[in-house]
Amino acid sequence: MAAADGANSGFVRRKTVTAHNAASMRTVADFGKFGRVTLDEPVPHGGTGQGPSPLQAVLGALCGCEA
Repeated sequence: MAAADGANSGFVRRKTVTAHNAASMRTVADFGKFGRVTLDEPVPHGGTGQGPSPLQAVLGALCGCEA
C-alpha cells in the first residue's frame, strides 16, 4: 500500500475471511481468531433467520469504519 504522499512505505495489510454457502440463503463466514458469523436471510425472504442478513452485516461493517 502506498503512503499518502505516494512514497512506498512497504506496509501491507492482509486480511482473510473464508465463507461457506451450501446453495442456500445461509452463509457462514469464518474470521479466523475472531470467530464465525452466520449470515442468513429472514424466513419471509427465503432464509431460516439464523443470523443477521448480509445487508445488515455490510451496514455493520460500514459503521465499524466510522468508529
